[in-house]
Amino acid sequence: MKQQTKKAGSYTEEMHEEIQVQFFPAKHGTYVADIFGYIQSPGQFSQIVTVLDNMRPDDDLVINLCSLGGSLSAVSSLLHAINKTEGNVHICATGSNASAASLVLLSGDSFELSEDFEILLHNGSLGVGGNFNEVKAQADFSLKHMEKILRNHYQFFLTEEEIVELLKGVDLNFGPEEWCERAQGRLEKMQTMMVEMQKAAQKAQRKPRIKKATKALDNSDKPKVE
Repeated sequence: MKQQTKKAGSYTEEMHEEIQVQFFPAKHGTYVADIFGYIQSPGQFSQIVTVLDNMRPDDDLVINLCSLGGSLSAVSSLLHAINKTEGNVHICATGSNASAASLVLLSGDSFELSEDFEILLHNGSLGVGGNFNEVKAQADFSLKHMEKILRNHYQFFLTEEEIVELLKGVDLNFGPEEWCERAQGRLEKMQTMMVEMQKAAQKAQRKPRIKKATKALDNSDKPKVE
């Protein structure tokens, strides 16, 4: 995944072809979009984001995915829209996928994989420019930002040891069987975490009980007056 950066005082707009979204009227609204090829610009997802923003709970969006990744900042607009939509998002991944495309696959409510599916997870690449202080400041920030993104999205899917290796530059490859096994384990861990969070929230909302000290004193406890 490549994180887009820009030099101070300049901006280069990349050429891109907007991804078209199709609509198929059925029992409920069903939308279909294809993410094929390299991810270059947020503009590629403008129609998908609009659809996601307007979907109702009974609407479905099917995303056909076959991509070797691309710009992390570009795909973040899609991930944000998927995260907040009221509709259902199904990812159908086929062939070779990599990098930022893995984040799209992990973001859906459900997914399916072709028999020849394969995917590569790796650390991101950066491109910075400017004087020494600018380069160092931007690189330091980008490295922390990249680590935060990787940890957030691969939490429960990768082990802590694997995330550390990924940050060191080690590539990880998965086929359909292992991806499904890890995705199932991730789902179960996320569900467990949600249950624990709900219990903690309910416990925090409970009003503390005030116990009155009512100690009964018998005659033997009272001071004797002679």
